[in-house]
Amino acid sequence: YHTVFAHVTDSVSNVAVLQSYNRIGHETATLKRYVKDLLDAQNPVLDWWAVANALNRLSSTISMMIVLSIGAYLVTRGQ
Repeated sequence: YHTVFAHVTDSVSNVAVLQSYNRIGHETATLKRYVKDLLDAQNPVLDWWAVANALNRLSSTISMMIVLSIGAYLVTRGQ
Protein backbone atom coordinates (compact mmCIF):
# COMPACT_ATOMS: atom_id res chain seq x y z
CA TYR A 1 0.00 0.00 0.00
CA HIS A 2 2.69 2.46 0.97
CA THR A 3 4.85 1.52 -1.99
CA VAL A 4 2.01 2.12 -4.44
CA PHE A 5 1.05 5.50 -3.03
CA ALA A 6 4.64 6.62 -2.58
CA HIS A 7 5.23 5.82 -6.24
CA VAL A 8 2.04 7.63 -7.30
CA THR A 9 3.00 10.69 -5.25
CA ASP A 10 6.50 10.80 -6.71
CA SER A 11 5.25 10.30 -10.25
CA VAL A 12 2.51 12.92 -10.04
CA SER A 13 4.74 15.52 -8.44
CA ASN A 14 7.44 14.96 -11.08
CA VAL A 15 5.36 14.71 -14.26
CA ALA A 16 7.46 17.31 -16.04
CA VAL A 17 10.65 15.36 -15.31
CA LEU A 18 9.08 12.10 -16.46
CA GLN A 19 7.92 13.70 -19.69
CA SER A 20 11.28 15.30 -20.37
CA TYR A 21 13.11 11.98 -19.97
CA ASN A 22 10.35 10.08 -21.82
CA ARG A 23 9.78 7.68 -18.89
CA ILE A 24 5.98 7.74 -18.75
CA GLY A 25 5.69 4.21 -20.16
CA HIS A 26 8.22 2.83 -17.69
CA GLU A 27 6.53 4.54 -14.73
CA THR A 28 3.11 3.29 -15.87
CA ALA A 29 4.38 -0.29 -16.14
CA THR A 30 5.98 -0.03 -12.69
CA LEU A 31 2.79 1.35 -11.18
CA LYS A 32 0.73 -1.45 -12.78
CA ARG A 33 3.12 -4.01 -11.29
CA TYR A 34 2.84 -2.43 -7.82
CA VAL A 35 -0.96 -2.34 -8.02
CA LYS A 36 -1.07 -5.97 -9.17
CA ASP A 37 1.14 -7.01 -6.25
CA LEU A 38 -1.05 -5.03 -3.86
CA LEU A 39 -4.26 -6.63 -5.15
CA ASP A 40 -2.70 -10.09 -5.09
CA ALA A 41 -1.85 -9.55 -1.42
CA GLN A 42 -5.27 -8.13 -0.52
CA ASN A 43 -7.61 -10.49 -2.39
CA PRO A 44 -7.22 -13.52 -0.08
CA VAL A 45 -7.94 -11.34 2.94
CA LEU A 46 -10.88 -9.67 1.24
CA ASP A 47 -12.29 -13.04 0.18
CA TRP A 48 -12.29 -14.28 3.77
CA TRP A 49 -13.73 -10.98 4.95
CA ALA A 50 -16.59 -11.34 2.45
CA VAL A 51 -17.29 -14.89 3.64
CA ALA A 52 -17.25 -13.81 7.29
CA ASN A 53 -19.53 -10.88 6.52
CA ALA A 54 -22.03 -13.12 4.70
CA LEU A 55 -21.97 -15.67 7.54
CA ASN A 56 -22.55 -12.89 10.06
CA ARG A 57 -25.60 -11.65 8.19
CA LEU A 58 -26.88 -15.19 7.73
CA SER A 59 -26.55 -15.96 11.43
CA SER A 60 -28.34 -12.73 12.31
CA THR A 61 -31.20 -13.61 9.98
CA ILE A 62 -31.48 -17.16 11.31
CA SER A 63 -31.45 -15.89 14.91
CA MET A 64 -34.22 -13.42 14.15
CA MET A 65 -36.27 -16.13 12.45
CA ILE A 66 -35.88 -18.42 15.48
CA VAL A 67 -36.93 -15.66 17.89
CA LEU A 68 -39.96 -14.79 15.75
CA SER A 69 -40.92 -18.46 15.37
CA ILE A 70 -40.74 -19.10 19.11
CA GLY A 71 -42.70 -15.90 19.74
CA ALA A 72 -45.38 -16.91 17.22
CA TYR A 73 -45.60 -20.36 18.77
CA LEU A 74 -46.01 -18.89 22.25
CA VAL A 75 -48.66 -16.42 21.03
CA THR A 76 -50.71 -19.23 19.43
CA ARG A 77 -50.60 -21.12 22.75
CA GLY A 78 -51.74 -18.02 24.63
CA GLN A 79 -48.59 -17.65 26.67
